[in-house]
Amino acid sequence: MISFLRRHGFVLAVYILALLVTEAYYQGDIAEYAAAVLGHLHGPVGRWDPLWEFGHLLWRPLGLVLLFVAHWISPSGFGLPDHLLLTSLLMWTSRIAGLGFALLLDSMLLDISGSRLVAALVTSFAIVSNAFLNYSQTGSSYVTGLSLTMLGIWSLQKATRSGLPFGLAMLAGAVLAASALFWFPYVFVIPAAFLIPLVFPYQDSRRTARFLATAMGCCIVLLAGAYILVLLHLHVGSAAELKTWVMEASHGQKQLLRTNVLRMVFGVPRSFIEMGDLGKVLKRLLFHDPYNPVRLSEAGVLPLLLFYLAAAAIFYSAWESSEGRKIVLVSIAAILPVTLFSLFIFESGSQERYFPLYPFLFWTAALALKGARKAARVAVICGSVLFAVVLFTSIPGMSATRGRELRRIQATRISAFAQQLGPGFLTILNNQDPLMLFSKTYPFDPLNQPSAVPVHDVIEIGRIGSLTWQQDFAQRTLASWDSGGEVWVSKRLTSSRPQPSWNWVEGEDPHVHWIDLGTFFRQCRYTRDSGGDDGFLFLPPSGENRRLLTNILNQPVARSKY
Repeated sequence: MISFLRRHGFVLAVYILALLVTEAYYQGDIAEYAAAVLGHLHGPVGRWDPLWEFGHLLWRPLGLVLLFVAHWISPSGFGLPDHLLLTSLLMWTSRIAGLGFALLLDSMLLDISGSRLVAALVTSFAIVSNAFLNYSQTGSSYVTGLSLTMLGIWSLQKATRSGLPFGLAMLAGAVLAASALFWFPYVFVIPAAFLIPLVFPYQDSRRTARFLATAMGCCIVLLAGAYILVLLHLHVGSAAELKTWVMEASHGQKQLLRTNVLRMVFGVPRSFIEMGDLGKVLKRLLFHDPYNPVRLSEAGVLPLLLFYLAAAAIFYSAWESSEGRKIVLVSIAAILPVTLFSLFIFESGSQERYFPLYPFLFWTAALALKGARKAARVAVICGSVLFAVVLFTSIPGMSATRGRELRRIQATRISAFAQQLGPGFLTILNNQDPLMLFSKTYPFDPLNQPSAVPVHDVIEIGRIGSLTWQQDFAQRTLASWDSGGEVWVSKRLTSSRPQPSWNWVEGEDPHVHWIDLGTFFRQCRYTRDSGGDDGFLFLPPSGENRRLLTNILNQPVARSKY
């Protein structure tokens, strides 16, 4: 224990302290995971068993196992209803996995750099990075998958220095497969991981080939075997059914390419830096937003430029050494498929999308910082400034004090509707409204018990669904009225112009404009309001409103030109 604390005590202290003073500002899809596990237990489940999802194949089953274990230890479930007990269990799984990632990264960087200072600083940077600090406190599978990827890369790196033992080959193959089973995008960096024994070759080429064959074979068998067993369990009998099951993991989201390019420019640095409204401000500048114009001098692009400058300096410095060039090439082999997947398939702006790259990027950073040449000194300076920016943005941005204040603001907006909606819902502008995330971010808040207030957004910017926003709202509203539910519409949607704080960028989505929203919602007839200036208007099921929405529902949908 003394030896362990001497080697990793600083990183352990940084991780624990970071979790103590911060709280997650976004919990991801934990509510959906809990509902799926309980839906599997209580059914009926419909065509697909909700326990099995393509993108997170093992995460929900892990939740089910943890729930059984918790009830075995405490039949009362520690006094919590099952959905909150499961939420808590998955959150603790992420915290433990986050610690595992930090310790494994620190161990690997210490081995390859030979410097306790370099290893500790780079690992501390990883811990306080925006995405990691958030998701290591949530019930999402991302950090668990990251920890397993890190274990696989650590095993492969350790094997190149210890004679390629076949036990490490099987471990690496198994955990890399498991990482993709917890979150599928980790599969895109598995080929890059298997390059490590080739770029750092063992003297015996035959032994290297057998080692790689063992690791890759173990990975392929476990990964393919798991999916085959699940497909057999789900009785998937055709390519069309397979496509339907796979596409359900995207939750119907399909983004525009031009939007994805912009989101990637902001999304990659946002994975490390808490940038506040920088992305929104820059988009207003690029799209010449007429409602909230921004000048270049007001954009505050310094954090964005600093990130890319530091990244360039680190890669250039690493390239100066032979060992650094090898890991840079391995990193590029990981970056390319992750980038293409993000751009053309799914959510390039999501900060967690770049978790699979973390082990490679931090390995590159450690090799860059241990150099002694001029480029290394530039990398040290840029990296140190970037570290300071991350430290002084992520920690305050996720402080527990700030979290409590944000919770209070949103609770005030939603509290008036906590008991009165029935099968109805609140309509808000878009998914950037903090109210959209209230139930996900604060699952233990009393206002979310026994169930959360239903909140639906009108627009999800950059997604093909924005073509049908009027029809979607009409269909949802008519169904709610038929079920006896109340429908309330945010006053923001009837405003003549969007306020700067409303997270609207005119021109970001070519399919919808602010004037379209205002024109549509102002023609509805409302009877009362609640919540003050930023409150909601009650949309009654009057004959006039029903005729309006029925006509909207029957209108043809325009085709996208993009």
